[in-house]
Amino acid sequence: MRNLKAALIGGASVLGLSTGAFAAQFDIPDGDLARALDAYSRQTGVQLIYAATDVRGVRTKGAKGDFSEGDALTHILTGTGFAMHRHSAGAIAIVHDDAPPLQQRHSEVTPEAEIQLASTARAASNVETVVVTSSKIKGDIQTVPIAITALSQEQLTERQIAGGPDLVKEVPNLTFTKTNFTGYSIEIRGIGTQAISVTTDPAVAVAFNDTPFLRNHFFEQEFYDVAQVEVLRGPQGTLYGRNATAGVVNVVSATPTDQFEAMASTDWGNYHNRRYEGMVNLPIVGDKLAIRLAGEWTKRDGYSFNSLTNQPIDGRDLWSTRATLRWKPVEGVTADLIWEHFAENDDRIRSSKQLCKRDNGPDQIMGVSTAAGADGQIGVEFLGQGCVPTSMYSPDAFQVPNALSLPYYGGLIGAGFGLAIFNPLNILPGHYDPYASTTQSRNLRDIQSTLDPTYRAKNDTLELNAEWRVTPSLTVNSATGYNQDFLWSTEDFNRFNTAPGIFGDQTAVYPFPQYPLASVRDGNYRCDDGTVAIGMTCAAAGHGSNTGVPTAYFCDPQLGCSDRLVGEDLSDEHAWQLSQEVRLTSDFQGPFNFSVGGNYLHYETEENYYVFFNTLTMYAAGDGLYGRRQAWVPFADTNAQCVPYGHQYADPNVPTSVEDCLGYIDPHPLSQLDNAGHNYFLSQNPYTLNSYAMFGEAYYDITKDLKFTGGLRWTDDQKHFIEVPSELLTRGYGYPSTGNLDQEWKEWTGRAVINWSPKLDFTDQSMIYLSYAHGYKAGGANPPSAVLTVYAGGGISNPTHPRTFAPEFNDAFELGTKNTAADGAVTLNGDVFFYNYKGYQISYIVDRSAVNLNFDATVKGAELQVTWEPLPGLKLGFAGGYEDTRINNGQKAIDLMDRTAGSPLWHLVKPFPGQASNCVLPDYLIAYDLSHSASSLAFACTEAYNLGVDPVTYTLSGTIPLPPGYPGFDPRAGNDPSDPYTGQNTANGIDYGPAPNGGTGFYKNVGGNELPNAPHFTTSLTADYTMPVSADWAATLHGDFYWQSQSWARVFNAVNDKIRGYSSANVALILTDASGWQVMGYVKNIFNKTAITGTFLNSDDTGLTTNVFLTDPRLYGVRVTKHFDGPEGGFSLFSGGEGKKPELWLTLGGNFAQLQDNWQKFSPDFASAMPAGLFNPVITEKAPGTAFDWEGALTYQPEDSNWSLKAGIRYGRSARSQVLHKSLAPVTADELIFPPSFASYLGIPPTVSCEWLKSNFGISAGCPFEAKDPEFVDSRSNASQKYTILDFTLGRDVGIGTIGAGVRFAQFETRAKAELNSDPHYNMPSPLHWPTDLYNKYGDVYDGTTHEARSFHGIGPEGRWDSSLPVLGNETGGEITIDWGVNAAMLFGKQTAQIHRDVSEKKCPGFNGFAAVNCTPLYSTTADFARSKSVTVPNLGGYVGLSARYQNAKISLGYRADEFFNAMDGGQDTAKKYDRGFYGPYFNLSIGFGG
Repeated sequence: MRNLKAALIGGASVLGLSTGAFAAQFDIPDGDLARALDAYSRQTGVQLIYAATDVRGVRTKGAKGDFSEGDALTHILTGTGFAMHRHSAGAIAIVHDDAPPLQQRHSEVTPEAEIQLASTARAASNVETVVVTSSKIKGDIQTVPIAITALSQEQLTERQIAGGPDLVKEVPNLTFTKTNFTGYSIEIRGIGTQAISVTTDPAVAVAFNDTPFLRNHFFEQEFYDVAQVEVLRGPQGTLYGRNATAGVVNVVSATPTDQFEAMASTDWGNYHNRRYEGMVNLPIVGDKLAIRLAGEWTKRDGYSFNSLTNQPIDGRDLWSTRATLRWKPVEGVTADLIWEHFAENDDRIRSSKQLCKRDNGPDQIMGVSTAAGADGQIGVEFLGQGCVPTSMYSPDAFQVPNALSLPYYGGLIGAGFGLAIFNPLNILPGHYDPYASTTQSRNLRDIQSTLDPTYRAKNDTLELNAEWRVTPSLTVNSATGYNQDFLWSTEDFNRFNTAPGIFGDQTAVYPFPQYPLASVRDGNYRCDDGTVAIGMTCAAAGHGSNTGVPTAYFCDPQLGCSDRLVGEDLSDEHAWQLSQEVRLTSDFQGPFNFSVGGNYLHYETEENYYVFFNTLTMYAAGDGLYGRRQAWVPFADTNAQCVPYGHQYADPNVPTSVEDCLGYIDPHPLSQLDNAGHNYFLSQNPYTLNSYAMFGEAYYDITKDLKFTGGLRWTDDQKHFIEVPSELLTRGYGYPSTGNLDQEWKEWTGRAVINWSPKLDFTDQSMIYLSYAHGYKAGGANPPSAVLTVYAGGGISNPTHPRTFAPEFNDAFELGTKNTAADGAVTLNGDVFFYNYKGYQISYIVDRSAVNLNFDATVKGAELQVTWEPLPGLKLGFAGGYEDTRINNGQKAIDLMDRTAGSPLWHLVKPFPGQASNCVLPDYLIAYDLSHSASSLAFACTEAYNLGVDPVTYTLSGTIPLPPGYPGFDPRAGNDPSDPYTGQNTANGIDYGPAPNGGTGFYKNVGGNELPNAPHFTTSLTADYTMPVSADWAATLHGDFYWQSQSWARVFNAVNDKIRGYSSANVALILTDASGWQVMGYVKNIFNKTAITGTFLNSDDTGLTTNVFLTDPRLYGVRVTKHFDGPEGGFSLFSGGEGKKPELWLTLGGNFAQLQDNWQKFSPDFASAMPAGLFNPVITEKAPGTAFDWEGALTYQPEDSNWSLKAGIRYGRSARSQVLHKSLAPVTADELIFPPSFASYLGIPPTVSCEWLKSNFGISAGCPFEAKDPEFVDSRSNASQKYTILDFTLGRDVGIGTIGAGVRFAQFETRAKAELNSDPHYNMPSPLHWPTDLYNKYGDVYDGTTHEARSFHGIGPEGRWDSSLPVLGNETGGEITIDWGVNAAMLFGKQTAQIHRDVSEKKCPGFNGFAAVNCTPLYSTTADFARSKSVTVPNLGGYVGLSARYQNAKISLGYRADEFFNAMDGGQDTAKKYDRGFYGPYFNLSIGFGG
């Protein structure tokens, strides 16, 4: 910031007499800004006012080419930190781009000019133009023949565009919505990313500094320190590549300059919003080397409310940081190295409310009541779909699903079977619906979640962008990009609570009461500390008193213990990308120029999606067909049939037999899944992409005003996808791959543009352009469907689930114009466009897979953007868009919400729970089953459409006589004319025709329907008024209004798809002063409107609920910002080698340290019981062995002084976790003795040996009389360390180095948690008498847990000696030295140790058959220790290393050791002192200031 009056008095240059409006040829070279301004003024006659001292030493890139006068001046000033402010007299002031209003008037500046200069500081001047800073599209936005919107950081802040979703307010025909599975969809002109398969490419390319990244968080993190955000509308494939069929969003970060500047900002608002942002730009060596550091941190409460926990959710805790190093080693070469890190750890929810209109099922089918089956609920359980269509804005939409029709609940209770043995969950009689008493609030932000969401994301992006001007006319650009991304997110699968008590009385209907369930039993209690006591009272478990009567709880390894239905989903991904692009561009003076290049991209990812329900785990723990149960209580009860070799953690190399379970149960918590369990749904998607491209564009000036652009791009996309079907409730272990799918596309894309710039009397500048572009986006692979539960061997095969999906192609035509008038006070840009789109990719969830279909469509529309400055300081804006998207005639799809498409002859049927999707069957077949065997409906879909048999006769059609009154059904009718058994489906004289689409349902005609998320109209109005309010302050009042019309969520355009239009209004008041302060108050969404922006229909095997995504609520706050400029005359860290030593050194770096294992290991009493071959479980309770600490220091030594003052800090933290297992061979019995009568009944000897079985039944190895539970040890531990060391010393250089004295502060913390479980003695009688000895098998199960926290903090005097020996170079320029030093301190402080310990033993009988385990507690002990002691800790340390210094920059590396003697209390029951040490290499970067 500068005082303009002082600048004018100090020597102003007033040049030229008049302005011009027409384009001219400029040849102003790069270099000194003052000379460039002088040359510009001589050529144009434009009067410029600027302070000579201000622009001294500032460099410009000049202006060469055909520009208007305003464009040329903008080009000269771009990147210099200066802007032009024009007043009514015609003079233009060149001031800093954040210049304040005038403090005093100069004789040559009128009062009107003062107001004009003050107002344009925020609203921009009459001749303002926007320059696109992208390296691929350079120039004035008004001369680029592309529909483009560019927003600077100042505009983003002023208009409160915090992130990507807010861009809808500024860009016509742009919409945004979140989608399921952590994704989002940007729609430009009705086209976006509607496909969610992992192999899908985005239709709108999201680029960072012109490099598109397939996986990014640019629309989750917030904008900070950017040069511009650019939105290009229409296909941009020639320049941006394969995934830009709809457009490009390009985030251009600010780059370092050769002027010092800094900024600090804080933003406080409602929802406890806190946002901090900062930036510092440091020139290091003149204009040769500079670094720019920026970062932001946002933390706020959630916008949604969980009424179950009475807490807000969907909060944010995210931070971003960026470091950019710019190097100009020689003239014409510039390289930018950019590193950006993003991290988030909060309770963000991926979707908000879940809507549903309850489906109670039909009352009758063809006059036959659906009140059939054991409970009279067949109409709900197998003929209802959970939710039915209704408007999202209807009160009906806030109901809940009918749980009896949900496969993960109703399908598992076996209501229709009529036999108690087929009721594996043993739900209360009457088949209790856990949702029946639940109601939803109509507040879209109010949900009910049993489990709080978690959201963790991390992204690191590294770019190296280089430019080499080979000749004045040829430039080579290289862009290298690397990106690594991680995401882990969980949330409650349903947004509504369930009622307790679904497990009820577990012995009431169970056919084997002598073998009660272990994990679900009436002897469980909810304790007053919130925990659940399994099989014992709360007091016996050491958890206080019981809060109520015994309740049936089920303990799920992932979801914990609960007495109600609990569900959760998890989405995670790991991805990395590497890309390289090289371009050669020309800048000839003649009419022809070009840009050619090549691109390579490699991308790898694995995205996993899980769904957990505790009912699924319970069902998997036994064979549902035979009612056999195995228990699941972590680290206690046996789960031998479901977990290989008892408690052993799964080893895929060990063969397993899970004969009595529906698959392996993963015993690990959510954070440590082994991805092998069949008790949850898991979709695994490993995917690799390699893409190669060559491209080129030619630019030809046909005349001075008529130009042609033509471009071509050839792309070779190679995709590799590993097919891994899901295996929910299937027998076995793990998820074997069924094969690989390799795809390749080689396609040409391109564009042709002709633009004309006529000279018109009523405009300053005009351009009309006509363009054609051909865009392409690759196809991909649909994830495989589910492996079936009973009839394994592949997924459901039907024509609506192809293995792959086709690519997209877009032929886009556009006619547009861009105009500037009234000396720049008016800009008017408009266009009309038409798209012929082929193969638009749209996903839906079916068969437990994301299936992508292709649709052809046409899109037409128009856009208008206008800015107008009717008065000085007042600026108005309008951005409007119209689009009409239509799916072509003849397109069709199956609506999962309405599979029968209104047919009166067919009805939806839900299959057995293990099957993936609903089907349709003829009404006469359903009516027959209802009358004769209602339970058969459970398997009807599988039998008809997977086995191809008649579900009534269980045989191929025509092979056996039909039952009386039943006409038969052939599911293959009409599908295979060569099949001799395919007949006609006719009943009662009505031809039902063939099963529609393999039984999946009837097609609906979607031709003429609109594409999803494509509103007809979007409108944005903006107004800014700026005026001076004092000699130092200017005020800007900003307001904007946005509206979009209604749209549709799906291609069916049904009643449940309609998304209402919505509007939003925002205001801000901004105060700016001359010294760099800015204060802004803002309100977003003034009227607090909550609007639905998009929806996601869940699969039919989860009830067809609808997830909705919402706009933000009303937000208000205050933002305070301070800008800092460098000193007069410029600033550089390096003194240029003038021989003066820097006075201030800033040191930043790190130290990789080996840490001591500084505590005793807890050894429980049962450790002595470990037999040979089993390790002592406590060995995993170890501290982290290594850590990396960050360190920084400031050292100040005045010029010509031997004294120095130093302050330093070292901070580090590390963590360690470990899981170990070891087991011995299972115990066996040599013989099995049966009661004589039972042996006679079986026809076997009373005493059976293994040898007898081998000889009579062909058993070749092993013996069946084994315990199934081996002797084992399991151990898990987590440990962490954290430490801080602060030093303050005053030293003096005494010739042999610096001797110093000062104070040292140190703080150390260690924490450990270990869970130990062992079964060292498994007893089994031999011989084994059946059945009495079945209860004499038992294992002694020991459990031990320990939680430990230890710390030391102290402060005391310190002495040190630091010295160095030069070996090369000199002190004034640069040198290499050997460094060494020693330090000693005596710290006075406090040690603490806190230990909590639980040890218990249970006797657990084992059994291989129908029943499970009841463990008998033998003892349980708890110990707590808390110690605190004042101590004196000696400290001794030292280091040795090398340093290399060039002028004011220094790099140091070496080895350091620091020992703190007796610092930690590492004892267990009694105190015991341990040393705390750090040993390892260090690396530091130091920068000197001053001198």
